Amino acid sequence: MAITLICFKSFLILVIITICFGDLFDTVEESDGEAVKIFNEPHGCKDTDMYKAIKTVGDVYELLTKHLRIRNSSVEAVSRRLYERGTPALLTEVFSTDNLRVEFGWVDSDTRYFNYVYNDVQNKWNSFEREFKNASLYM
Repeated sequence: MAITLICFKSFLILVIITICFGDLFDTVEESDGEAVKIFNEPHGCKDTDMYKAIKTVGDVYELLTKHLRIRNSSVEAVSRRLYERGTPALLTEVFSTDNLRVEFGWVDSDTRYFNYVYNDVQNKWNSFEREFKNASLYM
């Protein structure tokens, strides 16, 4: 009876994790594309939409990094897909911060905040990349 209960709990946890992590790849793709789109054509967009897209990408990489550190094998497939996809486009896209500043009416503190959020995603990607390489040795 106890073994059946443990197996059921493990199965339930696996199903929940699969459901949660199943669409993370799509979430990153959509948010990454949205951020790049706003970088290139900020006219008519809100900076809050841009921040939401950027932070979503960073949050996914942070979540996966945490699970990779504890060797959670349920994130292996989505982590591999994201790793093979490469650096997020928002980190490789060439854009003008001055254009964003003018379009969104930013002051210096807004520009510093943007740089902070952008660099945070860059750091989270680098951590994910490093942790994936380490974890792939064991998975």
